[in-house]
Order: sequence, then structure tokens, then C-alpha cells
Amino acid sequence: MFNEVFSVIFAPLLSLQFSVFILSISFIIAIINTLFYRLFVDVDELKRIREKIKELQEKYKKIEKTSKEAEKITTEMLELTHKQMKMSFKPMIASLILVVLFLPWIAHISVKKIDLSPGSGSVTLKYFTTQPLYLTLKPIENGKFLVSTKKISKVVENGEVFCLGENFYRLKQINENTIELSNVVRLPFSLPFVGNSLGWLGWYILCSLIFIYLLRKVFGIAF
Repeated sequence: MFNEVFSVIFAPLLSLQFSVFILSISFIIAIINTLFYRLFVDVDELKRIREKIKELQEKYKKIEKTSKEAEKITTEMLELTHKQMKMSFKPMIASLILVVLFLPWIAHISVKKIDLSPGSGSVTLKYFTTQPLYLTLKPIENGKFLVSTKKISKVVENGEVFCLGENFYRLKQINENTIELSNVVRLPFSLPFVGNSLGWLGWYILCSLIFIYLLRKVFGIAF
């Protein structure tokens, strides 16, 4: 149900290039998360608690660890830490609910399963493009597939990232009769462990971390 609702609400964004779409959605979610934080958390009080904890930590380093004063400082730090966690709990739950609602929809529109049981399969790519793109896939040999549209045909290997129209895709064979076609983002640089191609989730996480950091800086929210 949520998939259809979100597709209607965000219909104007679905014609954007895939990388720009995820960038836009992650920015919207980051703004809502930041507003939740401002709504549920007393930022000044939280800042005071963190400064107090830091002050106690510095004081703890300079005293005898077995003294009564050390025990008192430890108890106070635990109480302040508990209070800090309690203050952050509500926005964390609100943000989690938001992510749980959005992520399945993003996965739904970013990943397509194609049935090859008749010997070949087809799919219409209607998102992240100005015009729907009808695509056929046919296995040829040794994990290679013939990918065809009205304008082009190309041979793609299992696991390969390839460009089609305005977007990049990764073709992955799930089993003998099923192909998974996923939108990916091709980066102009390579990242450790992941290379220069990111799936929808990796690109979403990267964009979200950047936007949340920038927005909290703008709103004066400490991490």
C-alpha cells in the first residue's frame, strides 16, 4: 500500500535520473529527521549535559581511581549519560519509523526481477527516465545475456554494471530462471571495498550521512 502512495506523492521526482532521485529523497528524509530532533530534544540542555560529562571525564583523569570522589564522579556521569540517551530516544524512534516506511519503497522501484522461464524475459523501466524503456533479456552463453531495447542491443555479463539511457544498472542472475536488474550509481572515484559503483542503499546511506551532518551544523545541533 505504501509503495503506491509514495509513488503518487513523489511522482515528480520519479522522472529524475536515479542518482538525483536518491539524492533528493535522502535530503527530504534528512530534513524531517532534523526537524524531529529539534522537536523532541532540548538542544541547549543536551549541550549542557555533554559539556558536563566532558568536564567530569577530565576531572576523573586527575584523581585517584579508588577514592570516594572517583565513585561520585562515575555515578554522576552514568546518570548524565542515561539522561542523554533518554533525550535522544524519541527522535531516534521517529527517524527509525520514517526509514522503515521509505526504504522498502525505494527498494521496490530500484530493483526489478525478470522471469526467464520462457527462454527470455522483458521489463518496462518506467522510473528515473523521461520515457518508459521497454527492455528484453535473453541468455546466450556462459553467464552472458543479450540486453535489447528498441534502439540498442548489447551483451552483458552476470554481475556487470552497464549504462542504458540516462542510468546505470547491474545485472545479476539469481537462479536459472530469474534475473535481478538493479539501478546503481557510477561514482567518479573508487571507494574502499565497494569500488566505483553503489547500489540504491549504499548511495542513500552516503547521501544521508552528508546531509544530516550539514543540516545539524546549520541548525546548531551537536553530534
